[in-house]
Amino acid sequence: MGSPPITVDIEIRDGSADHTGAWTYPDEFPGASRLAPTTAHELRIADHDGSVVGCGRFTTAPESANAPHAFTFAAMSCHQPFDNKGELSERSRSMLRVAHEAMTVRGAQFFLAMGDQVYSDAPPAHSLFDESYFQRVAPPGRASLLECTRGEIRALFQQRYRQFWAIPELQRLYAEFPSWPMLDDHEIVDNFGSLEEHALPPWDSVREGALDAFHDYQGSRVLAATPADRPRSFDHGFRWGTTAVYQIDNRSERRAYAEHTQVVTPAQLSTFSEFLRAHDDARLLIIMVPVPLVFVPSRLANLAGALTHHEGIERWSHERCRPDRDRIFRLLVEHARAHPAQKLLLLSGDIHAGTAFQIKWTEGLVFHQLTASALTNKESFVTTFLTELAPRTVSSLSCGDLEAEVSLVAAADGAPAQNPFGRLNLGFVHVDDDGHRTRVQLELVSASDDERPIPVTAYLSPWLTVS
Repeated sequence: MGSPPITVDIEIRDGSADHTGAWTYPDEFPGASRLAPTTAHELRIADHDGSVVGCGRFTTAPESANAPHAFTFAAMSCHQPFDNKGELSERSRSMLRVAHEAMTVRGAQFFLAMGDQVYSDAPPAHSLFDESYFQRVAPPGRASLLECTRGEIRALFQQRYRQFWAIPELQRLYAEFPSWPMLDDHEIVDNFGSLEEHALPPWDSVREGALDAFHDYQGSRVLAATPADRPRSFDHGFRWGTTAVYQIDNRSERRAYAEHTQVVTPAQLSTFSEFLRAHDDARLLIIMVPVPLVFVPSRLANLAGALTHHEGIERWSHERCRPDRDRIFRLLVEHARAHPAQKLLLLSGDIHAGTAFQIKWTEGLVFHQLTASALTNKESFVTTFLTELAPRTVSSLSCGDLEAEVSLVAAADGAPAQNPFGRLNLGFVHVDDDGHRTRVQLELVSASDDERPIPVTAYLSPWLTVS
C-alpha cells in the first residue's frame, strides 16, 4: 500500500517572474514531513478549483549508506528546435521523443541540462538581435535590444522560454525526470562574454535581464528562488548517494579584457574548492562545465580566433582562456592526488558533437570527459564535418608543469564506435559501484532514420575506472 498523498498550498505572488515559481520541500512548508530517500513519487499541481495544471514524477535521491550499486543518468545540451522559417522541426520533435524513450528504457534517474536550453539568436531570421524580427516584438520606442531596459529584456527573454519550452515532448522530459540546469552563451547571445564589447555599459542590461529570465525559468529551481536573491553566477552541486555532482558556470562572469578573458572568478573557484573538500568521501566526482575543457589544441583555437575573432576565442585552449582553464585543472589534479580512491568524470555540451576523451596525466592520474551535444539543434553538413574533425586534432594538454596525453576513447568490443559523433544526440553515464571499485560507461544515443525514429546507440565505451 502506498503512502497517503501529501498536499501543500503554493502561491505565485511575483508576476515579474513570468508567473514561474520554485519552492523547497519540506523547508518552506511548516510541519511538512521529509520524503524518504530512493522513493518514487508522482506529483500533481491543481488550481484552487481542482483543475489539474500539470503533473510529473520523480525519485528522491539515495543516501550514501543505502545507495544502489548501479544507476544511470542523462546529459544533454543545445535545444534549438526551429527551422529557418521559425517553424518547429519534426526532426527535433522526434529527437525529443527518442530522448524520453531512451531515458525511460535505461532507467535514468535524472538529467543534466548543460546549457543552451533556449537561443536568443536563432534561428537567425527570428533572432532578438535581427533588426526586422526585433521590430515585431520590441517594446514601444525601442529600435534594438541594446536600447531596452533590464526589465524589458527580462520580459523578452521570458517570451523566448515560452516559445522554446512550449513543446509537449520537451515538457514531458522535464515533468518526468529530475533535472539540474546550467546556462551557456545562447541563453544570452552567441559567444557572450568572449567579445570585449560585452563588458561595456550598453550590454549591462542585456546581461542582467537575460540572467533574470534564466533565474526565473531555470536557476531558481536549484538556487535561491526569489528574484531579489539571484546570484551573480549559478554554480551549484548536489549529492546522489555516493556520487557528487558539481556544475561550473562558465558564462555569467565571463569578461573579455585587452589581454585576457576572465571565464570564472576567484570566488567561483573558491566555492568549487570548498565543494571538493566537502565531498571528499564521494566515490565518484562528476564535474560539468558547459564548454568542454578539452576540444581542440591551443594552436588551432588561437588560429581560429585570429582569423575569425569568433569561434576560437570561446575555447578553453585559446591563449586568452588558458589561465582559468589551468586553474581548474590544477584544482582537480591536486584533489585527485589527495583522494586517489575517488573517481573523476568531466561532462560538457556546447560543441554540437558527442565525444569521449581520456586525459592521462604524466603522473598516472586518468580523467575522462564526455560531451553530449546537440539535442535538437541540427547543423549543416559542413559544420557537422568540422565538429567531428576538430576533436581528432587534440593529443596533448599542458598546464604549466602539468602534462597530459589526450585521446579519444575507443568503443567497447563490438559496440557502436562513432566517436566523435556529429548528429543530434544525448549522453548517458552508467555508474557501477560495488563498494570496492567505481566505474562508468559512457554512451551517446541518437535517433534512427526510420519513419518512426527509435533510439540507437552511436557510441558505447568500455567500463572505465576513472581515477
